[in-house]
Parts: sequence; C-alpha cells; structure tokens
Amino acid sequence: MQMDEMCMVMCGAWLCGSDGKWEFVVDKTKMARMIPVHEALTIKEIESLVFAEFKKSEASFNLALSYWPPDSKDLATGIKTPPVLLTNDGALRYFFTHMKVTGSLNLFATFESLGYCTAAPDMDVFETPRCSAKQRQSGTKRKAVDLSSVGSKTNFINLDDFQLIEEV
Repeated sequence: MQMDEMCMVMCGAWLCGSDGKWEFVVDKTKMARMIPVHEALTIKEIESLVFAEFKKSEASFNLALSYWPPDSKDLATGIKTPPVLLTNDGALRYFFTHMKVTGSLNLFATFESLGYCTAAPDMDVFETPRCSAKQRQSGTKRKAVDLSSVGSKTNFINLDDFQLIEEV
C-alpha cells in the first residue's frame, strides 16, 4: 500500500435477516466519506479520523468499524459470512493486507449514541437521557403526584415520526 491511500468509509448499520444473509444499510444522511490511510495507523488513529470526517464526538458515540472479507464468494447466492469487526491493531493490519491484495476495500462505520445526560452538539436526534443511580433512587422515595391525564389521551404520533425512526 502506498503512503497516502484513500479508503471509503460508509456510515450505516449491518443487518442479518432471518435467512442468515447480511446486508449493510447505508445511513441516507451521513452516506460515505473518504479518509487517508496508511499501514502505520493504529485502530485508535483510524477511529479518530472517522469521528472527525463524520463530525461526531468521541465522547458522545461508540464507533464500530468493520469490513467485508474480500474472499467471500457469497455475493451471487446471498452473503452469509458475517462482516469482520475491527477491534485492535492486529485486525487493522489484516484489513490493510486485504486492501493491498484487492487494490481497494471499504470500511463500514456504525455510530451508537452513548446517551449521556448532557447533549452533545453533534447529536442528530434527541434521546431521553439516562439517569444516574442516584436519580433513580431519589425518584423512588418521592410522593406520588396526581397529574392531569389530558396529555396522556392525546395522540402525538404521526407518519413523520415513523419515517424518522426508519431513517435512524
């Protein structure tokens, strides 16, 4: 591999159907990006490049990087071999070896929000914050409060909500 190869990183999520076939569903808003790579990169360095390229905060998201094994012959019959998750420098070296042999190889990035109580500026959608153990304990000691039930009888779900959920 040359010193400044470019690698396409597609953002989305892997899904495995009931038939055992794997499919990567691309995030329609994040799509794909190009990052410069070289053999000396560590897994932490490549993760930092991906976080920066997709403008995501490392403190607010988990990142799973994966790739499709190039020797898989399942493309015509349905892909049943699972993708390879890159979790350490050795796995990244193996990816670079495959990249050298094939000439190019894509990375797949899946971001998972950590859901902390403080909102990050790059969060795409609002998420209900996770409560600390202290907040949960104090919540159980409070007196029951009689709240109006009018709000609970109102239907707040519309088709736009379903479309948003499908896209996420």
